[in-house]
Amino acid sequence: ILTERRTGSAVAVDAKRVMGVFTARDILAWIHCDGGSHDKILNALNESVSKVMTSSEKVAWCAPRDKLSRVRSVMRALGVRNMPVLCTASSAVIGMLTANDLADYSLELKSGGAHYLGGKESFLRATTGRSGLPNTSQLIDPNQRKLLVGALTQLDNSNIDSVQNYFSRNNESGLLDDDIAALRSSQGTHTKPTKQRTAGGFQRFELRYGVQALPNPLKQSDGNIFTGRSGKVRAYLDDKESTESQFSADADLSEDAHFVLQLPGLQYVGVFDGVGSWRKLGVDPRLYPRALAHAVATEIEDAVQQQKFQNTNSTEEEQQPLLHDMLYRAWRSVTQQQIPGSTTACIVTIDHQVNALSYVNLGDSGLVVLRRASSLGTATIPDDDNRRKDKSRRHLVLVAPQQLRAFNLPYQLGWTNSRNVDSESSTQQDNENSYDDGLASFETPAHANVASFPLQDQDIIIVATDGLFDNVSVDHITDIVAEWEKSAQDLSVAICESPHTVQTQATDSEAHVCHDLSALAHKLAHTARTLSLDEHTDSPFALLAKDNDILWSGGMPDDVTVIALRVHVASSNNNETVVS
Repeated sequence: ILTERRTGSAVAVDAKRVMGVFTARDILAWIHCDGGSHDKILNALNESVSKVMTSSEKVAWCAPRDKLSRVRSVMRALGVRNMPVLCTASSAVIGMLTANDLADYSLELKSGGAHYLGGKESFLRATTGRSGLPNTSQLIDPNQRKLLVGALTQLDNSNIDSVQNYFSRNNESGLLDDDIAALRSSQGTHTKPTKQRTAGGFQRFELRYGVQALPNPLKQSDGNIFTGRSGKVRAYLDDKESTESQFSADADLSEDAHFVLQLPGLQYVGVFDGVGSWRKLGVDPRLYPRALAHAVATEIEDAVQQQKFQNTNSTEEEQQPLLHDMLYRAWRSVTQQQIPGSTTACIVTIDHQVNALSYVNLGDSGLVVLRRASSLGTATIPDDDNRRKDKSRRHLVLVAPQQLRAFNLPYQLGWTNSRNVDSESSTQQDNENSYDDGLASFETPAHANVASFPLQDQDIIIVATDGLFDNVSVDHITDIVAEWEKSAQDLSVAICESPHTVQTQATDSEAHVCHDLSALAHKLAHTARTLSLDEHTDSPFALLAKDNDILWSGGMPDDVTVIALRVHVASSNNNETVVS
């Protein structure tokens, strides 16, 4: 087929669903993946396409309205030469763009503009949101493709109308509303893109949430940790009865910070884990993470408002603020305030162009995504056989990797002036001279992991500080979510607009019950607290310590913040900001 069509790539489909992209280079890569044995070379052409193709979740793609400079940046950054052209409104593949196509135009690669920060920043700007085809991607019907391509290339209103009329006649109205609306805008007809789709089409996702924040159970009123007679924090249990009421419960003592930001049609959440060791230097370790959390939320709000203002009388496509840009601006703002301290950071949102989870994570806070095994197109992280056989339970489909310099030493954003931390007599000139030196001991937002991941309706996302992941394994988290779902279904309890507003499900027409996510966050956080004080069961922290030749048993008492999120089809807009 490739030879007959004189092309170097083809889209692999199964019942119209796009499964991946196949190229001649895939055959060569497959042959040589294990040294290229003689038998493997002889039998190469007898293998199935599915065995050697690039699967859909690894395919880089572009949209019809992407600038060619960005497409070339993606190709260069990811090392690909063929990119499917995907209509973001319908997840329909309408063509293939190749490196040869770009070469014909002899384009020069452009830099990232005024805010260009180097190779990694350019890579992030280019590739964010363009790696991994949505699970719903399918080949467009040839007749639809012909009409659509004509409309996209000729920018003719009559063609646009013919596309829309064609879809209406075939009961597919709304399939490409976003693309049609953009074309109308380019002709001076300002039509607001439709985000909500009919059943079977593109549906805009939003997040419901629940939050629980707990301080270290051994934390005292002055913020210090009770160390006990032997110097071990767990000796606290020898001095007091281990009842929940006797542990620290004042969330204000926690060195974690978080925010939940809900704007019309947009949701952002973030968790930040301050480093308690600053207290030994006379610095309140709560100040820096709280300042950064507030600054990130403020930067996002300002960026969204500015975007709306700029697009009032513009034909440019409205885009969401990039998370790493928001973190960078907030970090610079907090750094300029010269607040001593340091923190990890994990910020999450939904990229509404493709209904994908978008996140930026620096350090050992993180997130996991859980999905029902019965969902189509689910590739799960392997677990034991009993869990795999249970089709009703959720499986891990994403675990954000931690970033560690060494054991128990995560990447951190921060600032310090070691000469002035313990002195109130330092001069203003000293502070100015030490401004840049104060950043030298820490990472910057350029070191953060930035990624996106396709979402499905009813996915569960757990965003938390290391107080959860150090004490509760991902398998145990999955079990807790399963117990919570069963309990919520038995009680027929739903939460709609706010995690604090519980009401009985009003209708039976909704496909899924909306659960009390605050109860899930509460259960996860309190489980982490209980296990952190268990001396007899090795926690994930203890297992990692032993892998690094460090003797440690039991749990790791720590502050813990959990934000439980559930993906659902958008029904209304909220505007709420919570910064804790």
